[in-house]
Amino acid sequence: DPGEWPEVVGDALRVDLVKKGPKKIKAVPEYEFPQDNKKKLNNGEKVERSWLVYSKAKNTVFCFTCKLFRSTVIKLTKDGYCTWRELSRALRDHEVSNGHMKAMQQWKQLSIWLKSEILTTIDAHSQRTHDMEQLHWRASLDWIIVIVQFLAERNLTLHGNVDRLFEPHNGNFLGQVELMAKYEAVMAEHLRHIQSKEIHDHYLGKTIQNEIISLLAKKISEKIKQHIIQAKYYSIILDYTSDTSRKEQLSVCIRVVEAEDTINISEHFMDFLTVSDTTGAGLTEVLLTFLQEQGIKADLIICDAAHSSKNAISFLGYLQRIYTFYAASTHRWETLRKYCKLIPKPLGDTCWEYKVDNTKVLRHQSSQVQKALLKIREKNGAAFTEAQSLANKVGSFRFLTCLVIWHEILTEINRISKYLQDPKVEIGTALDMIDAAYYLENGFEKAKYVATELADSLGIHPEFLLQPKRSSDCESGDEPIENAQQYFKAYRLVHIAPNSLDDRFQLMEKHGKLFGFLYSIKDLEGIDADHLNKQCMDLQLALTGTEEVSDVDGIDLANELHSLSKILPTNCTTSLDALCYIHKSDLVEIYPNVSVALRVALTVPVIVASAEHSFSKLKLLKSHLRSNMSQERLRGLALIFIEHAVRKTLDYSELIETFAAEKSHKATF
Repeated sequence: DPGEWPEVVGDALRVDLVKKGPKKIKAVPEYEFPQDNKKKLNNGEKVERSWLVYSKAKNTVFCFTCKLFRSTVIKLTKDGYCTWRELSRALRDHEVSNGHMKAMQQWKQLSIWLKSEILTTIDAHSQRTHDMEQLHWRASLDWIIVIVQFLAERNLTLHGNVDRLFEPHNGNFLGQVELMAKYEAVMAEHLRHIQSKEIHDHYLGKTIQNEIISLLAKKISEKIKQHIIQAKYYSIILDYTSDTSRKEQLSVCIRVVEAEDTINISEHFMDFLTVSDTTGAGLTEVLLTFLQEQGIKADLIICDAAHSSKNAISFLGYLQRIYTFYAASTHRWETLRKYCKLIPKPLGDTCWEYKVDNTKVLRHQSSQVQKALLKIREKNGAAFTEAQSLANKVGSFRFLTCLVIWHEILTEINRISKYLQDPKVEIGTALDMIDAAYYLENGFEKAKYVATELADSLGIHPEFLLQPKRSSDCESGDEPIENAQQYFKAYRLVHIAPNSLDDRFQLMEKHGKLFGFLYSIKDLEGIDADHLNKQCMDLQLALTGTEEVSDVDGIDLANELHSLSKILPTNCTTSLDALCYIHKSDLVEIYPNVSVALRVALTVPVIVASAEHSFSKLKLLKSHLRSNMSQERLRGLALIFIEHAVRKTLDYSELIETFAAEKSHKATF
């Protein structure tokens, strides 16, 4: 990039740049630079201005030859021109100036001299040595980058206790370098230079590792931003959690729908941001700052349901107590394995699948779990009180009813959650599945019947008893069974989950009403025209921006939908199918408003699974052994670790060029 060249260009760099020649960078939408910069003659012919080069870093144009060969400073060598109007007036005088003409002659002469085989013996030998050294550094850096990204993608630590080659405990990075040197000539030669002290800057230290990680992360981030620019529409997925150093980390993910030859719905991780204010206003401020810096123009519903019910908290707490009790001793664990085929697992705040597994253990083995507890109580006096307390709890009808209800709820939610994690799932499908997940009156009666069977197998009376009002464990007067049961249903569990679903999915239902008619376009063939027009006008109003311009025209959208519904194949049952059909059949020109509306509808995410997936990566990256990791290194490793598919599309030669621009004073690449 000519904007990043040093003010004084040395001989070695001048030779390299002349050998490569002026590099043409294609203009992109955000840069106002015409691609046709040729000089037009009076006879209508055009002459190429090959010396006119564009700097993407500074958004300006420079004169290639004057920047390399001219000693005097002019605007085309120092600041450049950023608008074509200013440049067009200056070009006519510049290209006929004596300084430019002389620089052009020197450029052409040096180009011919470098290409010519008639070089003096000394110059030819010096040039060959320079080229060999250049190839060596490029190949060495290529291997170093490969090793760094290999370790980062597999979440392996790079450095060890020492930072010297050929010493034990020097870390995975230096170990990989030593291993490559045994079988690869380039790395073997590189290590020979280091051991013989022929070079001082060997690029194997921790600082270079961090720079390469940052460089890879920067290129991955730029690639994701290209997807955002191409897609035009994007949505942001946010969620936050605390890491091992007790910092709140906000995970930022982007969802885009790319409509080119094929329709591709993708969700990309962007960054971890530390936040101190986790309110809506605080998160919004952090997000807007992040988007501005990046140059880019928002469920744990069962967790909320569980935390809204004291009975649910108590139930899940007893599941954790049962696991902790058995896991505290190998003798207890072996006793449990003798009685039970299914073994409990530790509970977590976000992994509800473990809760499903634990409820399954007790749901199908409640009598065996109780027998194991009673067996441990007989053999171990120290655990007598805890074993007796847990055995009594497992044998209560209230606990058994909670067990059956929560097993049914968590099993259904786990099934739905796994299905909804697919980025291609539509909001309409999600709403249908959520509606089916409500635990209604008949569900409670069924749970009560199953709990009664479990109580009979344990030899206990199927009876609901209200908890004592005071904090002591002694018995107090219990209400009749009917009142206690009604209290249990109304306030303890069964009505909590539906209310939580209502609160958490109000926004999703709002989106469903707005885009719902797009989820099954084939069914619009016989719909009332006025009703369809109203829905399309509502969508136009919703997609109207601050400049009072909407992304779709409501009337045209209604007409296009009416026409499309007649020709759409019967197997196109979803909005994604319809969008794929439009682009595959090259019908975008006929149905442009439908294409835009479908892209916007599919951009809206159903759940925040991508952000939650990044949390599991966060726990692996920032473990208790690496709790002091800097935020920049965490961000870089997370991008390489999570977005490995994007990393594979990067061009290493471009990475080397970028790295060489930063390290050109140390080695020639």
